[in-house]
Amino acid sequence: MIPYSPPAPATSIPMVDLSVGRGAEDRRAIAREIHKACRDSGFFYVSGHDVSQALIDAQFEWSRCFFNLDQAGKQALHMARSANHAGYEPIGAQTLDADAHKAYELLQLSHRMTGQTPGPVSAYFTFEAASTAAVDHLAARAVELGGAVVKAPYATYYNAHQAVLTDPEHNVFRVNHRMGPRASVSADRFQ
Repeated sequence: MIPYSPPAPATSIPMVDLSVGRGAEDRRAIAREIHKACRDSGFFYVSGHDVSQALIDAQFEWSRCFFNLDQAGKQALHMARSANHAGYEPIGAQTLDADAHKAYELLQLSHRMTGQTPGPVSAYFTFEAASTAAVDHLAARAVELGGAVVKAPYATYYNAHQAVLTDPEHNVFRVNHRMGPRASVSADRFQ
């Protein structure tokens, strides 16, 4: 079984309705819809969210203001200048220096290489948490909801506290908290 649709150009943007129910099965169904939308098109609309139109309009206005800045203005908002390491980062600033085999090893996913069950990891989501305690709490909560710990919370080589998990359908995701500026990594780290 393939837990997602094979890559193809999106022909529409899915709509996820958060108001359809509040029970456990309703929440699981919504989570599956979000997961499918992120895998299939990378985007989705949300309805039934109770966010005021005034707040939505204000967010769009801030977005327009930001993207109208010149490069110097955007650089002034670079994430390296932020106390919580959130902010602007130019396209191409994040790259993976390692080959796929090393990445699988670092995340303790070697058992998910091609030809094995439940199958290879083609992509995974990373959720940013507010603190290291939040990473620990969210990892425990994921297990309570039927997920599994692949790699228990740990300090990464790039200055984050992270856990690698799977959901009940064996899809991999990470919960991460950046503890400070991204640590520089020498190329020999991956050799």
